[in-house]
Amino acid sequence: MTLWDANTWLGHYPFRATPDETVDGLLRRMDRHGIERAGVANLNAAFYRDAHSANRELAHWIAPHRDRLIPAAVLNPCFPGWEQDLRECAEAWGMCALRLFPEFHRYALDGAECRGIVETTSALGWPVVIPIQLEDRRQHHWMDTTSAVSLTQIAALARECPAAELLVLEALGVENSLFVRDPDLAEARVSFEFSRMATVLQATIPRLLTALGPARLLFGTGLPLKTPGPAILKLELLEASETVKEMLGAGNLRRLLRM
Repeated sequence: MTLWDANTWLGHYPFRATPDETVDGLLRRMDRHGIERAGVANLNAAFYRDAHSANRELAHWIAPHRDRLIPAAVLNPCFPGWEQDLRECAEAWGMCALRLFPEFHRYALDGAECRGIVETTSALGWPVVIPIQLEDRRQHHWMDTTSAVSLTQIAALARECPAAELLVLEALGVENSLFVRDPDLAEARVSFEFSRMATVLQATIPRLLTALGPARLLFGTGLPLKTPGPAILKLELLEASETVKEMLGAGNLRRLLRM
């Protein structure tokens, strides 16, 4: 089974030590767990005043490893000049996705600034990637005052920007969200990375396969903030055809990235 990881990071996480936060460390973990390629962004971008400087770092770090690592930009739509920065990410560094941190960068996900960057990014053919959170809120550092992004906010963004491809990282609670309950969102172009979902106990992933179809669920690990073993085990234990597992493991991410 081919594995393309939709959810990895480089850079330093300021609230606790994380192993393998360098390129060599990430590739070593990917090799150990049989992950062929990974979409990656720079964690530093969540904490820098100018997020774009982290994109420059990321481009430099992964330049020799573009056969394995697929770079995603991080930008703040409230920071002046993001349009030029987005263009540099695309034209100079060949990035092909945008990750957003509305809670860290203090803007509304369904506000005008966010809609502007989402629409511009979508015109490039890029998916817009939104982490719900970086780690479980029950164990967060006392100085980390950010809230989790809600699926209701993401649903509002999907309604405002119906042409945009949205990918939700660290997705949780999708089975009880508007994406399942509201018929108007049945065809929404929103996909969900399933590393925080359950295959067996609550059977979240099987339930979502029935409710949303296999094209809207993606494999991811959260490396290096999380260990990849559980996400891989969830996919292995899933009672689904090999065709569906290939879609979840790699095919859906290939489609989103137009690769």
